Amino acid sequence: MQRYKQETGKEIKLNHATVINHTKGKNTRAQNNAQKAWLTPEEVEVIIAYIIELGNHEFPLSHQWLNEHVDKILGAWLRDHFPIGGVRKK
Repeated sequence: MQRYKQETGKEIKLNHATVINHTKGKNTRAQNNAQKAWLTPEEVEVIIAYIIELGNHEFPLSHQWLNEHVDKILGAWLRDHFPIGGVRKK
């Protein structure tokens, strides 16, 4: 870290608790958030491909319209386990 500081003038700040948790094999924040995700990675890829396809055809895509499509996918997949209001959190 000293070499990095000499070369860049920037100091690397590490949270010691985070380093200890990593050495114990605990999940990172990103891993924990991924486990709580509504969509699988494959479903995310399908939705991204759909967004790109719409963009290539110059169809506008609003956040609301995208949210409705995601709600339809999850509603079909999760059925009774999917909240009535959809994925929106307020």
